Amino acid sequence: GNTACANNCKKSVLLEKIAPALAQTEEERKSELQEEQAALAEDEAIAEDEWSPFGTTEKCCKCKSSTVGWSASGKCSFCKGSVSTTKSVSSDCTVKSKTFKGNTACANTCKTSVLLEELAPALVQTEEERKSEMQEEQAALAEDEAIA
Repeated sequence: GNTACANNCKKSVLLEKIAPALAQTEEERKSELQEEQAALAEDEAIAEDEWSPFGTTEKCCKCKSSTVGWSASGKCSFCKGSVSTTKSVSSDCTVKSKTFKGNTACANTCKTSVLLEELAPALVQTEEERKSEMQEEQAALAEDEAIA
C-alpha cells in the first residue's frame, strides 16, 4: 500500500540525485582512458625513432606502486613518474623486430621476468641452504662410518 509507494518515491528521487554523479564519473573514466591511450600512442611513436647502444629502448618497468608493464618508449609513462626499476627487453619485445610478440604478450613477459627477479634471491638462498644441509649430512655419515 502506502509504504510501498513511499519507498518507490524515495528510490526514484534518490536515483535522480545520483544519476548526474554517475554520469560525471563515467565521463571521468572515459577521459582517463583517452589520456592513457594517448600516452601509449606517444610511447609507440617515440619508440620508432629511438635506439640505445646500452640496451633496448623498450623496457620492462616496475612502478613504485608495484605495477609492472612494458613500455615501448622506455619512459614507463604508466608509472606516472614513480618508476622503481627498468630492464631492457628481449629482441622479440622490441617494436621493430620481425618477431615482435605485441604489447600484451610483452607486458606479460615483463611481469614474469620481474617476478622471477624478485624470487631469485630466495631461490639462491634455498639452494645454498640445501648445499649446507648436504655437507652436514655427509660429514655426519663420514663420522658415523668412522665410528662403526
